[in-house]
Amino acid sequence: GSYPTNGIGVLCGGAENVIAIDVDVLNVDAARELQTIVEDELGFAPCRIGRAPKFLMLYRCTESMTKQKTGVYDIDGDDSAVEVLAEGQQFVASGIHPDTHKKYQWPQDNIMDVAAADLTLTTPDAVQRVLARCASAMDKFGIDARVGKYARVERANSGSCGNRSRCYVHPKFR
Repeated sequence: GSYPTNGIGVLCGGAENVIAIDVDVLNVDAARELQTIVEDELGFAPCRIGRAPKFLMLYRCTESMTKQKTGVYDIDGDDSAVEVLAEGQQFVASGIHPDTHKKYQWPQDNIMDVAAADLTLTTPDAVQRVLARCASAMDKFGIDARVGKYARVERANSGSCGNRSRCYVHPKFR
């Protein structure tokens, strides 16, 4: 096509109120705990992996939401946070990750085969519980950059975050 280096994006929100829980944490133990929290509160969802152990899980909500985010935590020298991508936000669903230079993976699903109406339904209250529980969990692993609260810092391999890919929004998700 005309843009061979661009990925395919999903636009959140819309008629189905699609949201994405984006866990930007490179510490393996912290990421594993955060995924457990998300699944415990919201249920099963398609999961995208670009730069493991970071991941993104896709849901739909009972009502429209705006983007929300935990505080930013310094875990092993990396900025770590959990974001809820919502109305008007987008994420790369398919393409090459800018840091790993490998394809984004959907290990349990082919995202193109999942209709937005078939995503697990959640509520804004459940999403708020996820953010609160995730913030509490990240507090065990690092330093909350907003308030300077020091906590135990786990050691793991770390890396730097690169630039985001520009992406084309597939018509199925507009």
